[in-house]
Amino acid sequence: HGSAPERGENAIFKMAPILNELKDLDKELMDNDFLGKGTLTVSEIFYSSPSRCAVADGCSISVDRRVTDGESYEFAINQIKNLPSVKKAKADVSIYNYDKESYTGLSYKTDSYFPTWVIPEEHEVCQTFIEAYRNLFNVEPIVDKWPFSTN
Repeated sequence: HGSAPERGENAIFKMAPILNELKDLDKELMDNDFLGKGTLTVSEIFYSSPSRCAVADGCSISVDRRVTDGESYEFAINQIKNLPSVKKAKADVSIYNYDKESYTGLSYKTDSYFPTWVIPEEHEVCQTFIEAYRNLFNVEPIVDKWPFSTN
């Protein structure tokens, strides 16, 4: 109960070291010359408590982790699992499932992972787009990147 917080463990306070280590981890993420650095942010925090006057008995967070070229979701998950505060709290680290229904009604459950990909400018597909752009607009296109994944 909130009148005697010393009688329990506040799950929100236990999350604080994890949040701090995640903030520090973001500064150390892999960088890529073309795409740039991967990113990490805590986008949601949830708690459970019997009432507003009780010590929180559960706390979880949602981490939005964008990988760069050379990283995988397994790599990103393991970075988080290996944080000292995560190990100390024996926290469960997992990836969201995506199972939204499509316009046809099909629902296919899959990990919510959107891998990074790069098509070199010299690649036939890229060269075809460049040529099509030149033919349409009579100017040279700027070949670059889209700096973020979409969901």
